[in-house]
Amino acid sequence: MQPNGIYISTLPSPTTVLESVVTMLLPGQKAKLILAKAKGSDLAYLKDLFEAGKVRSIIDRTYPLSEVAAAHAYSEQGHAIGKIVLTV
Repeated sequence: MQPNGIYISTLPSPTTVLESVVTMLLPGQKAKLILAKAKGSDLAYLKDLFEAGKVRSIIDRTYPLSEVAAAHAYSEQGHAIGKIVLTV
């Protein structure tokens, strides 16, 4: 993540709420929590943002579907920086 980047989570937990509050008070990287209900219009808006290059998804590793166990094991290690993708 860039020095002034923003980490966005959609999974509310005590940790993400605390990180969001703490990073609000400090300079540099921020953590934000978003609570949302998916709607078609929202997904279309996100698609437009991705296509315009305004939002970027970070992919740590890609695994074929046949290696789902290895992908899960890697995920459990907690070292992923970005998403772990299964290809079909």
